[in-house]
Amino acid sequence: MSLGNRIESFALGTLSTLIPKFNRSFLMKLTEANRLKPRKLLRLDVHLADHCNLNCRGCEHLSPLGEEKLLALDTFERDCARLSELSGGRIAELSLLGGEPLLHPRLTEFLPVARNYFPSGRIQVATNGILLLKQPPDFWEALHKNRIRLCVTVYPITINHDEIKRLGKKHRVEIVYWGSLKHMNKLWEKMPIDLSGAQDAGESFRKCYAANYCFQLVEGKIYPCFRAAYIGYFNRQFNTHLQVTADDYIDIYKAKTIQELVQFLCKPVPFCRYCNMKQVEYTEWGVSKKEISEWT
Repeated sequence: MSLGNRIESFALGTLSTLIPKFNRSFLMKLTEANRLKPRKLLRLDVHLADHCNLNCRGCEHLSPLGEEKLLALDTFERDCARLSELSGGRIAELSLLGGEPLLHPRLTEFLPVARNYFPSGRIQVATNGILLLKQPPDFWEALHKNRIRLCVTVYPITINHDEIKRLGKKHRVEIVYWGSLKHMNKLWEKMPIDLSGAQDAGESFRKCYAANYCFQLVEGKIYPCFRAAYIGYFNRQFNTHLQVTADDYIDIYKAKTIQELVQFLCKPVPFCRYCNMKQVEYTEWGVSKKEISEWT
């Protein structure tokens, strides 16, 4: 891993979760040089399930508003095959998440498919951990066999992390935590949605920690962030009309090279005008009441 990527991983992962009130603008200064240039290798997030069993207030992936939608295995395999073709089977990172990915009854079947098309690079399952102790042995065996790590996001809820670690050790599965087990995160960052779309898209992109990082692969299309990918759930719930156009994503079946993808993803899109990065604030973690104020 390059020095730039190590700084990015540290800044965006460890520091911002260990110290929730940490000024994110400082982190952006550390990583801006990397964010504003095309990535050498793609990193992608894929929802296996849009819904969740935790439903955090103001969830950035809009999971409390999502329907119980599960990703079809054949859709996933088709998209992986196309991206493998474009990239020569090379990827920086592929995260299988949600929502909550462990809600997918066929989760284990996705793991060999992902590793088959991307023999090198990091593949991980990102979970809130609630269902981990209910997983059968073949889940843990598939993680180990396909060299897929488990990422557990730390929430201020009661989970037997010692037992999770024991199972990981028993099955030789790498487990990492997003956040600190000693200091459960109770404050979460809120990036307000500007319903009028009056923000400067370029400025929003430059200040956004997700820019050139949190790419969402959804049925053959790559969106530059989670909000653009899943805003339809928000519109349906609150009868709003935030627009996503063909300029807000790139179709992997129309792109001719991997360079075309990474060039598109390192630039702001029209949808960035809906993110008010000037009024980012921290709110107390809690379960969503599905109120529009959680996101605006």
